[in-house]
Amino acid sequence: MRIEMTGVFVNDPIEAHEFYTKILGFKEIMFVPEASLAIVASPEEPEGTTLLLEPKGTEWSQVYHKELYDSGMPSIVFSVDDIASEYERLKKLGVRFSVDPTKQDFGIQAIFDDSCGNFIALVELNEGAWETHALKGENMNWTEILTHELNYTYHAADGLMDLVEDEDLDWKPSSGDNWMTTGQLLFHVGEACGMAIKGFVTGDFGLPEGVSADDMGSGDSLPPAEAMATVASVAEAKEKLAADRDLAFEMLELAGEERMQNEPAPAPWDPSTPVLGHRMLEMVQHLVQHKGQLFYYLKLQGKPVNTMHLWGVQLAEDRDAEPKE
Repeated sequence: MRIEMTGVFVNDPIEAHEFYTKILGFKEIMFVPEASLAIVASPEEPEGTTLLLEPKGTEWSQVYHKELYDSGMPSIVFSVDDIASEYERLKKLGVRFSVDPTKQDFGIQAIFDDSCGNFIALVELNEGAWETHALKGENMNWTEILTHELNYTYHAADGLMDLVEDEDLDWKPSSGDNWMTTGQLLFHVGEACGMAIKGFVTGDFGLPEGVSADDMGSGDSLPPAEAMATVASVAEAKEKLAADRDLAFEMLELAGEERMQNEPAPAPWDPSTPVLGHRMLEMVQHLVQHKGQLFYYLKLQGKPVNTMHLWGVQLAEDRDAEPKE
């Protein structure tokens, strides 16, 4: 599992974009000022985890943001190889530090004000401070892990679908090319996980007649966006998602813990052999990726979504707006 995107609340996404790109040197990934949408990434890992500079659109987010800032606690942690030189560079650019570089058990830490309502921890880690290990399956209960991740991810995806309106199914981003429409994206979200898990558990990837699993390893086999299937309504998309969820849990039961712990699971597009449980978790992440894409679509459409919607948290104002029985 990878952290694909995280976010911090900011006073103003446009001003935050200026600070994070011009002062910190982050790479712009997506910037749509009229939608208050700003996403950046580390210049050292531009294809890695992205950072959403999130506007404070709700009362609770404003309270949370202020309380966190007033406490002096960092909102997020960034790491550098040489904290001394980065400290001097940022100081010369006018960045205010609340804590100068200080030795800690894990290395050296400083804390600065991002001028957007956050304190940011800057760390230089000691070698081996936080050991990482390959995900091999030993001493893990894949049934518990996958049950949790499936429940959470399908719940969040279903909640995002609730925010789509039928009249927006033909919408797609206006810049660039080969974008799916919202309807095509909903169709894909509705079969992004369970069917793929079935392929690894049973060998049946549900491919059209005449197409083999080996063809999946080539990008040339992917159809252009305009040729992809779509849904006729949000209700249809939600039905597809529910059926895909049921299929995922059916395959989880069929696979069993022993197979998930021990069975190698190469993919047509990846000849490495992680265990079956790991590969099934990757398919959950496939749904996570497209759930995030749907979130961005809603953002660009001007829908009032924020990070809590992305993570499937029902906000108080959403609950209050629901009809009472």
